[in-house]
Amino acid sequence: MKPIILIVDDEPHMRQLITFCLKKGGYRILTASSGSEAIGIACREKPALIVMDLVMEGMDGVAALKKLREQNDMAATPVIIVTTQSLTAPQTVGKDIQATTFLTKPFSPNFLLAEVNRLLKPGPVKQP
Repeated sequence: MKPIILIVDDEPHMRQLITFCLKKGGYRILTASSGSEAIGIACREKPALIVMDLVMEGMDGVAALKKLREQNDMAATPVIIVTTQSLTAPQTVGKDIQATTFLTKPFSPNFLLAEVNRLLKPGPVKQP
């Protein structure tokens, strides 16, 4: 059985797009529309991977990810950040917020699925 992925985005159409893309890959999907909702779901369900928007109303992706990283059982969970923001130094930003990798919107759904497959492949995860 494929692992559970948590999708966190405050835009319903983005949650639907990412859900559709990852369900094609056979993954089981949970969704959250805010950072605070994501923390509750992640702590309860222990997803294998999280796809999270960076900019959201209320608790943004940065704050949510920092809170999740404080949880011992979520500290090593791979997180793909998706954002509309142009990041000039992605590796630095990724390390600062403890993201595994990130994609800039708009992104290719096929590329997202490939990244998820790569990150959930058994064995050590290589940082981009």
